[in-house]
Amino acid sequence: MISRRAKKLVAASTLGAALLVPAVATSASAHPGKGHRPHGHSRVALTDAQKTAIKAANATHRAAIKAAKATYKADTADERATLKAALAAATTRAERRAAFKAYHTSTADERAALKAAVKAANAAHRAAIKAILATT
Repeated sequence: MISRRAKKLVAASTLGAALLVPAVATSASAHPGKGHRPHGHSRVALTDAQKTAIKAANATHRAAIKAAKATYKADTADERATLKAALAAATTRAERRAAFKAYHTSTADERAALKAAVKAANAAHRAAIKAILATT
């Protein structure tokens, strides 16, 4: 013989399971075929040639970003050396802040160039992916 408490627990767990099943079924099919892909494609639906082209586009994008960062680093080498020396000589927080502020203002053009290069690389990557996905 089952106690009244055990009957309530069984009924509650059955009811809870019944409520969860429809929620799981509907949430799984909310966006069929999309998955977590940022470009809205399923890797399964792509041909081998498209997968290879996307990998090449990703590699090109990574190389462009690395090149932009390397250019920025090379262009700001003198400013970074000046910043390091100023930070080593600084004894107060105000002096350190002034050193960072001077670095920030002296590298404004280089940062703008880096931002533009990254933006161009991202746009080229998006265009390449779009072109790849357009070929079916």
